[in-house]
Amino acid sequence: MISPKILLCLALVGIAALVLTSTAESSGMDRITADSQNTTWIGAWSSGTCFSTTVQGNYAYFGDGSNLQIADISDPSSPLKMGKIALPEEIRKVAVAGDYAYVANDESGLRIVDVSNPALPVEVGSLDTADRAVGIFVSGNYAYVADNEDGIRIIDVSNPWGPIEVGFFDTYGLAKGVFVVGNYAYVAAHHMDLRILDVSDPTAPFEVGSANSTDSAYDIFVSGDYAYLSYGQYGLHIMDVSDPAAPWQVSVRYMGGNTNGAFVVGNFAYVASGSYGFRIYDVSDPASAVQVAHLETDGNSQGVFLSNDFAYVADGDRGLLAIDVDEVTDPVLVGNLATGGVAYRVYCSGEYAYVADGDGDLRIIDVSDPAAVTETGYFDGGSSALDVFVAEPYAYVADWMEGLRIVDISDPTLPVEVGYYDAVGYIRGVTAVGDRVYLAEGATGIRIIDVSDPANPAELSSLDTVDYAHEIVVSGDYAYVADSQGGLRIIDISDPTAPTEVGFFDTIGFSEGVCVDGDLAYVADGSQGLRIIDVSNPADPFEVGGIQTHSHAGDIAVSGNYAFVSDHYAGLRIIDVSDPAVPFEAGYYDTGGETKGVFVSGNLVYVADGFCGLQIIRNDLDLTGVDSEEASEAGTAILGAYPNPFNPRTTIVFSLSRDTTQSLEILDVSGRVVRVLLSDAAMPRGRQEVVWDGLDDGGRQVPSGVYFYRLDDGNTKQTDRLVLIK
Repeated sequence: MISPKILLCLALVGIAALVLTSTAESSGMDRITADSQNTTWIGAWSSGTCFSTTVQGNYAYFGDGSNLQIADISDPSSPLKMGKIALPEEIRKVAVAGDYAYVANDESGLRIVDVSNPALPVEVGSLDTADRAVGIFVSGNYAYVADNEDGIRIIDVSNPWGPIEVGFFDTYGLAKGVFVVGNYAYVAAHHMDLRILDVSDPTAPFEVGSANSTDSAYDIFVSGDYAYLSYGQYGLHIMDVSDPAAPWQVSVRYMGGNTNGAFVVGNFAYVASGSYGFRIYDVSDPASAVQVAHLETDGNSQGVFLSNDFAYVADGDRGLLAIDVDEVTDPVLVGNLATGGVAYRVYCSGEYAYVADGDGDLRIIDVSDPAAVTETGYFDGGSSALDVFVAEPYAYVADWMEGLRIVDISDPTLPVEVGYYDAVGYIRGVTAVGDRVYLAEGATGIRIIDVSDPANPAELSSLDTVDYAHEIVVSGDYAYVADSQGGLRIIDISDPTAPTEVGFFDTIGFSEGVCVDGDLAYVADGSQGLRIIDVSNPADPFEVGGIQTHSHAGDIAVSGNYAFVSDHYAGLRIIDVSDPAVPFEAGYYDTGGETKGVFVSGNLVYVADGFCGLQIIRNDLDLTGVDSEEASEAGTAILGAYPNPFNPRTTIVFSLSRDTTQSLEILDVSGRVVRVLLSDAAMPRGRQEVVWDGLDDGGRQVPSGVYFYRLDDGNTKQTDRLVLIK
């Protein structure tokens, strides 16, 4: 049975999207309708980087990848997670006013979430801004969105279900942050610094003053006559804005790391200082601001909010931090709610996906129902987990500076480290074959480890490659290494104690990922996209084809006629390689963040998105026939429902790889079965169509809304969504 809470959250997102598609200003985009071709979003574990937090009353609202999390902070030393909702892209900034949270949701614009029940937040409205929503401030009936290249967008949110843009101002620089006081909006504009706008008429904002420096602003906070601008590596800049027409710089404080955000109360500025932690400045004299405290957070502080003598820090690596600042010269970290970190790589085995995240952690995700994934286990590593390989009952984790970690995953709910190898270099990639583990160890090349005794791994040999070994795969007697600017290196490992390079191919780009299928090696070559290399003669590899991808190809997987490329900000790209000499893009899915890793199982693609966690995407290119890997294994492949949304009827289409029995049920958002269309019905191999007329089992018309259909062949359950409109 699908979790009712997951169904309800997905359903309400869908309802909001349905309501909003009637207005030109509102995209209504959710995960199902994201920028894509020949792909379908199935599910996600959406935890990731924490960029922003805000506090109202006893609750903190903060980003966790593409999740908006809500925590009860009535006891800051023991914050409790209350509820969350998955939004299309990473949470860049959060503002809360009344019963609503307003989220700057990157390329998905403004999202409005009803948080009147903190345990069950519900998205009620959205508006897709012109570029990337990265900052937000709410004042009265208006939300002011810093929209990167498209300046400041002013949105009427008096009706949260139907937000409407009423005005905008082109800041010329990249609008990164906005703060509103009275009739003025103060904008942190990358490359253009401080812009001050008169917004007394929201439909016609105009600039009244500006101040430029040689650096670029990222965020802004205004207190009294002063604006405090966060300038990244260039510190905290304090501007006098007592005369909005003539702002001027009072002082600059360089503090190491990146100054990502500041919050000012009274005489003190509380600063999120990136990898340099949390700082407090005495700004009673803004011209001579003095640091009075520094707290190392062991993470990457992105933003800060003050409430009741506590500073709540959004830490990109560690999540929500609660810091007692009652004594400003001696801040104390008292509470922490962890978020997902940066998802780098994913490996699937059986019913579980294993995610290596940037905190050095191994996350174990139950994907037995890809539409309703849950985290079941967690292992806390030491540095930055950049890759993972599973050979049950062990997961081998490349933990960068901390070496190789061998984790027993026989109980996925309780992973336990059983062995450790302290590598010489920084481990970027790992693969295992039998009793041997092969490490891509950055500047020190590759290393081969004997793991026949997992508790006592022993080095067998090493080989220094030309540049920087990012990833390694093994096929037969050869290891294939993506060696950054050294291209593809081919190593003979027939004698694991004496590996020898036998061939190489300079891919021109920056080789980060490699996959071998038969006589072909597929290389993710950074800015040069996908390169296809014939390795039938390892001593003389040559390129047979290639294709430029849209961003930066960093990882790759191959299945059948398709190569699946993790293409950084351009998401997942699916390349048809049936003719390796003429590859072409056949599909894609924009995951919303920064894709880093990819794994394919059947027609499901598991994507590690640095900002948005694990995304599960269906490759619809393999659903038109019955010979796909998934069809042969699971027996059933959902082809979709047409039309969808629908009124009054829809046709559910699926394919069977063999004669079988099939059950097909319609469920409402609570998980209750409202109609049984098939019950252990004998069905022949091939394409099948079943019509649902919108009636329940009692012959009554069901109300409009979101429903789910579930196919069950006795071994595998598959679920997809329907929307009934009237």
